[in-house]
Amino acid sequence: MDPFSSPAFLFGGIPVFNLGGIRKQQRAQKASATKAATKAAGFVFSVEDLAPGAAKCLEAFAWYSDLSLADVKSECAMHGLKMTGAKYKLVDSLVKLASKKPNVKRGEVDPSTLVGAPPKLPAHGADRVRRALVADLRAGLVFDKKLKKGGNKMFKAHYANCSTELFAALFPHAGSKRKCAVEIVRDLHIDRLGKGLRYGGSLEHVAGSLSAQIDDAGTISVGGKYTMM
Repeated sequence: MDPFSSPAFLFGGIPVFNLGGIRKQQRAQKASATKAATKAAGFVFSVEDLAPGAAKCLEAFAWYSDLSLADVKSECAMHGLKMTGAKYKLVDSLVKLASKKPNVKRGEVDPSTLVGAPPKLPAHGADRVRRALVADLRAGLVFDKKLKKGGNKMFKAHYANCSTELFAALFPHAGSKRKCAVEIVRDLHIDRLGKGLRYGGSLEHVAGSLSAQIDDAGTISVGGKYTMM
């Protein structure tokens, strides 16, 4: 065997390995594991996370790039963007939107792309909106050194351009009302709304404090209180 065709060869009797290739492979494996862990955790990023310089822009870009083409098209549609072209071009259009308008909210449509009123997301989008609301509520659990044990802080999540039918699908117990109480198992389909802290303890939502409402513009808001345990 030609020694120079092998991943390692002898130089002066000392084996020399292609360290650059090994490191590249390790980085690829790490990135793949990160994507898998992100999917397993069910974490959902928002378009604003794609803004260059945002704390989670790299993770968000990897997550959006790993979505199916149909899901990326759906996200583009929600923001009034074109839905044609390769997936990487659609993700790029989301990045450009985030760069131009870094505070864009979930479901919000860029007004410069609109012709007429923005479309309302129908009832079949309830699962998508539920996951997004849960992700934003969890992101709102922020440690504050002024928050003492037993004290409370407010947190809230929003999703724009929703229909009243979607609100009813999310919270059927609300009936015809536009506001209702929220229970995490029944309505958000999760067992826990909280997260651990780096040096011990955790931030947890205050049981019975969550409520949801939809305004005339179609923005669903879910919010309540959280505390440090």
